[in-house]
Amino acid sequence: MSLLSYLLRSPLSSPRGNATLPAAGDNSGTMSTPLPSSHHQSHHSTDFATMDNTSSLSAIGGNQLKRSSSLNSLSSTLSSSPDPCKEDLPVMKLTDTFREMKHKMQKQEVQYQTLQDRKEALFGKMKRMDEKVRDLLQRKEELEMELKRIERKQSHVRDELQVSHTRFSDMTERSRKLEREIEMMWNNGEVNEVYGGGAGSSSSCYTFEGHQTGVLCVALASKSMAAATQQQSSQMQMMASGARDGMIRLWNISTSGSNLCGGCDSILRGHRGWVKTVAFDAHSPRFLLSGGGGDHQVRLWDTSTSSCVSIFKGHQAGITCLQSDEASIVSASLDKTLRCWDKVTGRCVARFRGHQKFVKTVRFDHHAMISAGGDDHIRLWDMRAGKCVRVFHHAGGSNTLCYTDESIISGGRNGTICTFDLTNGGVVNTLKACSSVLNMELNNSVLTYCTASVPAIFQHDILTNTNIGEFIGHSKPVTDVAVGDNFVVSSSWDGTVKMFSCLTGNTHTT
Repeated sequence: MSLLSYLLRSPLSSPRGNATLPAAGDNSGTMSTPLPSSHHQSHHSTDFATMDNTSSLSAIGGNQLKRSSSLNSLSSTLSSSPDPCKEDLPVMKLTDTFREMKHKMQKQEVQYQTLQDRKEALFGKMKRMDEKVRDLLQRKEELEMELKRIERKQSHVRDELQVSHTRFSDMTERSRKLEREIEMMWNNGEVNEVYGGGAGSSSSCYTFEGHQTGVLCVALASKSMAAATQQQSSQMQMMASGARDGMIRLWNISTSGSNLCGGCDSILRGHRGWVKTVAFDAHSPRFLLSGGGGDHQVRLWDTSTSSCVSIFKGHQAGITCLQSDEASIVSASLDKTLRCWDKVTGRCVARFRGHQKFVKTVRFDHHAMISAGGDDHIRLWDMRAGKCVRVFHHAGGSNTLCYTDESIISGGRNGTICTFDLTNGGVVNTLKACSSVLNMELNNSVLTYCTASVPAIFQHDILTNTNIGEFIGHSKPVTDVAVGDNFVVSSSWDGTVKMFSCLTGNTHTT
């Protein structure tokens, strides 16, 4: 209980004691010590008993008025004078509260800033997403437009495809009709008239089967190998054929008069894709050259071990023709170039450029080389100088070449066989074939050739300019020919190799 409360609760008219207070404005007096509460009054009763009983009532009333005034003055003084203990406690509490609020405000500011940063980051993401949405919408519109264009194009292609199907059906029906007519003519003995046959026509042949796809090329080993294995009544010779399936088959063939026979000796594997050309090495018939249409490689094989001994790489497209001599190999390619290779090291020692389209055929003798292909030019090269020295013109291009001491013979893609004079470059003779001439071979004065559309082999004497005859037996067009002493071999899209006797004989199949 505070002192002020104690004084205020004490009765002003207490009879047991009084206190003298200084009068208002009296600064010299001092306030006596307050009297204790009721349980202390007995100790001081004698002091109050000695008071002057003669004091008048007026004096007593004056004293009470002074006491009341003094109490009011004390109350005002106490209320205006702070208690140090009571003052320090609220200040400390306020300080702590202030600190707590400041700390809390700092945390709230950090939290606010964090939320603000997150808000700005979200706004940034939303902005980027809006941009992506706009880009996606734009891309969607572009794709929709592209889809409409594709649908229009698809509709156009569908119409064209329908027309093509109709044309294909018509052509198929026409082809079947022609096959039936040819079969009827075959049965009636009228086939020679269809193919323009002449005297000496023969259908006696021996068939070599084994390839699973169309056979594209065929080659015969030179007579030096045959001489090494010659017997009294028969003559053995090696033949090679290459096909679309990438396989090369080696065949042993035997001819004795009009009797023909033979069989597959081995299979050479290594090329990827078509084998477009094969040729036995001119210096050593034990070795075989082959050119791939899919892998762009020239390979040299040892036929005695059926193994590949060298690979020549450099062409950028399929190989179309090969020829060799004692030291070199020459290759023609669809990449418009010719290359000369060192047979021992395998290096490309020369490259010949000049043709504007693919090169289809090449022939060379010592340092003179001729080549032709898809353009209209037959080129004569000096291999020592590495340049073209003369150009002959054959309209439509040439697929195959032969040569004599005085002329070049070109089998044209336009179905003509032209003979060019080496001296002046003029055309001295033209032979009309039934279609594009694919391959041909010259043996003495007899030119043997095949065309792209007819399953037959034709022979023509270039000295007398007369047709000698033809060989018929394939069911599809012939792709290549090679000539022996008394026989002719051919490859065909029908998947077979056939050997025709130039003498009368029987037909055999193996």
